[in-house]
Amino acid sequence: MYRYSRNPQYVADIAIVGGWMILTSSPSVLIVGLAAILVLIAAPFAEEPWLKKQYGSEFEDYAARVRRFL
Repeated sequence: MYRYSRNPQYVADIAIVGGWMILTSSPSVLIVGLAAILVLIAAPFAEEPWLKKQYGSEFEDYAARVRRFL
């Protein structure tokens, strides 16, 4: 999976939250779900500086080859 996406766990979580929002059809769930999706989208941006520092050029090469999400 990590060959196609650097963050497959976030992609799956976004799909799960999206499905939850569709199944419940509730305005309050829509608000909470969108907030959760925004957090899941922002998380890799917070993690990547640490990964660059930790793994250096290996991570940069990997990031150049593989998309962040899909």
